Amino acid sequence: MPSDDPGTLLRILGFAFTMVAGGNDTTTGLLGGAAELLTAHPGQRRALLDTPALLPSAIEEFLRLTSPVQCLARTVTEDTTLHGRTVPAGRKVLLLYGAANRDPRAFGPTAHHPDPTREGPQHLAFTHGPHHCLGASAARLVSRTALEELLARFPDFEVDAAAGTFADGNYVRRYASLPFAAART
Repeated sequence: MPSDDPGTLLRILGFAFTMVAGGNDTTTGLLGGAAELLTAHPGQRRALLDTPALLPSAIEEFLRLTSPVQCLARTVTEDTTLHGRTVPAGRKVLLLYGAANRDPRAFGPTAHHPDPTREGPQHLAFTHGPHHCLGASAARLVSRTALEELLARFPDFEVDAAAGTFADGNYVRRYASLPFAAART
């Protein structure tokens, strides 16, 4: 039975807004970044065209490399030591997912390059633990469908990343515009 508590209604509306708005910006960021990576790395695109079964793992690589959500702030709840440095409880920290997802200590010397066959640690594009993105499965499904169709219909597409412009904001990294060409003639 629905609650008449206005606080409950506000939380439900807030959740719905977060899912719609957050999912739109982040999925757009992922797809634009994937198009840029597939243009810059034609060998990876060829691998996806030749072996479509690689697409799910390629999406994980695109998420890792594009990190649509660039950062979030958190408060440390207990003293935490990482890489020989202790962050005391109560300290505010900025989690930089884009940097963490390209860390060669975690992803090896080729951390800056897409590799749909990469095995290793889980990326942090959807964060981890209790803050894991509730829409992660939906974003993966939407992205897979869009990339399957893009590759099937326009296997030789190109984007001009240098002519692209990014949307304003510090939280989500996504193109506001990205010139697209179906095929080079």
